[in-house]
Amino acid sequence: MVDIRSHARTVLDSVKIYVYEEGKEYQHIHLKRDGWCMYVCRDFEGKMHMLTKNLHHKTCDQEWSHNLERLKPGEWVLGELYVPGGTSQEVSSVLKEEPSKEGEFEVFYVPYVHTMEGLFEWCDDHYLNAVGLCSAADLTTIPEGYEGYVLKNTYHPNVPYGWMKHKPIMTADVRITDFKRAKEGKWDGLIGSYYAKTDDGYISCWCSGMSEELMKDMTAHPEKYLNKVVEVHYQLRYVTGKIRHPRFIRIREDKDTTDAGT
Repeated sequence: MVDIRSHARTVLDSVKIYVYEEGKEYQHIHLKRDGWCMYVCRDFEGKMHMLTKNLHHKTCDQEWSHNLERLKPGEWVLGELYVPGGTSQEVSSVLKEEPSKEGEFEVFYVPYVHTMEGLFEWCDDHYLNAVGLCSAADLTTIPEGYEGYVLKNTYHPNVPYGWMKHKPIMTADVRITDFKRAKEGKWDGLIGSYYAKTDDGYISCWCSGMSEELMKDMTAHPEKYLNKVVEVHYQLRYVTGKIRHPRFIRIREDKDTTDAGT
């Protein structure tokens, strides 16, 4: 008899996923949610098992999991449990005996189904959601509700080991247009973040990460910094123009435009 915890550990370890390797070719690319990866199976006695990355066992008696009951004995899948509009930190609220959040589950891997078309058909048959697909043409922009990409080489001899997580770090020059003061804690009263955007509106963000010295000077003399061009780094751009995890790098005293070509 298959040891479910041992099998789940092997499978879940495989989708910690390597970092993206520039220049490698991948057959499929899917969008990654900001949620929890979960292994779900039905054993040969008919019992359902759900295990998280740390092998914490979950039951199958909540609304988000009802369609998973269509799994046949011996079948298992990998998927992601997420809170629509939320973050991975909120997923634990879905798994409580009395959930305070509503979750959804997307399947991103079914053994022996090695094409995305097959995955979609399998999920349709089980009334489950499959992952979102994307084009390799632009790996810098993501829809709201996602956090990055997973690039899949399904010809890898040990599927699903040939997967790569892609969260590129990029930089942009943006113009400061507003400020926000901290309201509590160590930086109470100081400007702790600023709102900035490119001159063409393609990118916008609330950004932090300045030094204490800079925050104090910005608080004392905000007029010095309003409309200044600053450089930030970030992980991917949402289709709305917002950017993920922006952090301050430096003030661009040498620039008076956000045009990347100058």
